[in-house]
Amino acid sequence: MIIKLDVLTLIDSNDFIGEVCFHYDKYTHAHNIGIVIEHKYRCKGYSSEGLNILVQKGFCNKKVNRMSNEIPIERKVAIKGHRNAGFEISKITDDNCILEATRESIMSYKNHG
Repeated sequence: MIIKLDVLTLIDSNDFIGEVCFHYDKYTHAHNIGIVIEHKYRCKGYSSEGLNILVQKGFCNKKVNRMSNEIPIERKVAIKGHRNAGFEISKITDDNCILEATRESIMSYKNHG
C-alpha cells in the first residue's frame, strides 16, 4: 500500500519546531491532518501558523476538498487553534472532537474571518 503524505517541517532560527501533514483517507473522503509540535514550543502559536500554511497548501495549491482532524476532547488549546483557522466542529464523542473544513468554508472564513 502506498500512502501519499504531504509533510511540512516547521523550523525557526534553525531549531526544529515540529511537523504538520495531511494525507487522503479513502474511507472518509477527507484529508486527515497531523500536527506534532515539540513540547518546549507548544502554546507559542506555531501550531496555528503551521495549520494555516497546511490549509493554504492543501486548499489552494493541491486542490484538496476537505480536511479533518480528530483531537482528544481535553486538548482545548488544539481545538481552539483549529477553530481559529476556520475549522468547524463536526462531531463530539466522549473522548474526541472531530473538526472539519472544506475549501469553501475556509475561503468564506478568510473573507469574513
